[in-house]
Amino acid sequence: MTPILLTPHTVHVWRANLDEYTSTPVLSPDEQLRAKSFVRPIHQKRFAAARSFLRHVLARYLQQPPQTLTFQYTHYGKPYLPGSSVYFNLSHSQQWALCAISLEEKIGIDIEEINQEKDVEKIAVRFFSDYENQLLHETPADKKHEAFFRIWTCKEAFIKAVGEGLSFPLKEFDVHIDEHSARLISIYQDEKEAQQWSCVVLDPTENYAATVVAKTAIKKVELFEI
Repeated sequence: MTPILLTPHTVHVWRANLDEYTSTPVLSPDEQLRAKSFVRPIHQKRFAAARSFLRHVLARYLQQPPQTLTFQYTHYGKPYLPGSSVYFNLSHSQQWALCAISLEEKIGIDIEEINQEKDVEKIAVRFFSDYENQLLHETPADKKHEAFFRIWTCKEAFIKAVGEGLSFPLKEFDVHIDEHSARLISIYQDEKEAQQWSCVVLDPTENYAATVVAKTAIKKVELFEI
């Protein structure tokens, strides 16, 4: 297997269709138990496929069999590889999964299906900052759902990059989006802290939104398929 090299300020993003993922499952005993904990078979299958996908991707960078990778977890449940300089984050929505790989420890990615049935303004009042609610309110009706999920994926990716789970309050940082980009403009009302983070909007597949966030200047995003 030819090794894949990472360089600073570069993020590799891998995509997989979990419903079509045919590689042999390579789950640890605890991952097998987690897969079985899902009630619906489709959710069991997608969880197993997502974890196998993650292992196969990481194996390409670490040059070791995917089944030999041993994950550890932070206090907030974020997985990492002890002693490795390769950092990662995984997200999936329905059948689509994205995995971000980087040399930067603070890395997060999120993908979401743009669900036109959701009452996005009601959800935003509960979870978005005042700035984001105003931004959504000013968005034309036919663009509102797309805007909501673009803001949401940026917020989720940032939370995942921080690695503190939902203990980091969603209303205490502001995301700005325009037609093709997203950025953090304030964290706990601190604009300088927000400037240390980069957000890159992705176009994963039709009717989905995705964003990758890192605490570094992301100068390049390379996309891969598995």
